[in-house]
Amino acid sequence: MRELGRTGIEVSAYCLGTMMFGPLGNPDHDDCVRMTHRALDAGINFVDTADVYGYSETEVIVGKVRAIGSSNLPPSEIVEAQWVSERRALHRLRTEQPTYSILNRGIEREVLPVCRRYGLGVLVWGPLSSGLLSGRYRKGAPREDNARMHWVPKHLTDERKLDAVEQLIAVAQDAGMPLAHMAMAFATTHPGISAAIIGPRTMEQLEDLLAGAAITLGDDILDKIDEIVPPGTDVGPLDISYDPPAVTHPALRRRPADDRAVA
Repeated sequence: MRELGRTGIEVSAYCLGTMMFGPLGNPDHDDCVRMTHRALDAGINFVDTADVYGYSETEVIVGKVRAIGSSNLPPSEIVEAQWVSERRALHRLRTEQPTYSILNRGIEREVLPVCRRYGLGVLVWGPLSSGLLSGRYRKGAPREDNARMHWVPKHLTDERKLDAVEQLIAVAQDAGMPLAHMAMAFATTHPGISAAIIGPRTMEQLEDLLAGAAITLGDDILDKIDEIVPPGTDVGPLDISYDPPAVTHPALRRRPADDRAVA
């Protein structure tokens, strides 16, 4: 378990993403409920959903799980991340002025009904809910806060991307693990990530992802990954010519070796 940001809330290092639950992925409600129970029984207590997933049908599925919990986890101990669209929140308030007070009121109107529907008692939100994830800079915010989501000091061409993938596959194979397991371990190694979201569509995919939870990466593998895809590389179109400290100092993007385990 890890602390969710600075909220004091303890969450599993894997978060179950539910975007594939419903008509856009797996339309079988019972199967999705079984998958969620499997994830909860495996030790995941963190579920990600949104009112736009599956044309809002996903929330219905997650609601069925919350109503009964699981054999190991009662409903009150399930932590749910509820995504809110900035545009949707602003539309509710009939305004196009993205100020924090307006955004927070919009988020409150979007999320509180969900909390009441699921019987939740704690609601935490902040800049990542209202500004950074929308791809918009926050005026007056410290440069470091904006840079966390936007720095793109290097770019990869399509040809270079394919070459990088092939090299990463080779690293994973040499280490005796699937690429997906290495990718999840890479994400959960970063000290700035409380939980990495998995988004299975089928039980088979979920079981495969859970099987990789025991994998941790040593600095030797992390160094190889950094050589193939240098820190700061992204596929975005912007380049603000700024390297945050975590790009230049490996210790800032790697948890201590004894704190990398997920399971």
